[in-house]
Amino acid sequence: MKRKGQAAMEFFVYLSIFLAALLASYVTITFIQNSELEAKKSDYAFSFGEQFSSAFDLAAKGGENFNYTVRFNRLLLANPYTVQFKPAAHGFPAFAYLVTPDNATYSYPIISINIKHSTCILKKTFTDPHSGDSWDYYQINSSLGMLNLYNDGENITLSQTGC
Repeated sequence: MKRKGQAAMEFFVYLSIFLAALLASYVTITFIQNSELEAKKSDYAFSFGEQFSSAFDLAAKGGENFNYTVRFNRLLLANPYTVQFKPAAHGFPAFAYLVTPDNATYSYPIISINIKHSTCILKKTFTDPHSGDSWDYYQINSSLGMLNLYNDGENITLSQTGC
């Protein structure tokens, strides 16, 4: 009888060790998957935003009377997002920004040229809390799914239709 009890006890000890190792493996794999998923989301968001800076640079390099329309997804990873164009000001270069709902901001350098806005583009002002300097930036409506860029030789005019 003592032998049967010992065998049962050994079985449960080995089973406990196996289950603990299995649980540790599961936790480790889940952690690695989640961190890798966040990295992939970040990479995707960064490459998604490059289309805006590339379109702007293409319109700037296209010369006078060059018109370019870029079409894009209205959602980024099933969430709305913001795209902003900031012209060069106060010694800072020009940038395009992609801002995700969780406030991750991706920046892309763009060609320094005057920017104008037309329909559906919001003109906003940012004031630096440290220096007090302020400058304008232009925010597109990502829910419209398209952005038109027109080069008149001196300016890039941003416009959208459907707002």
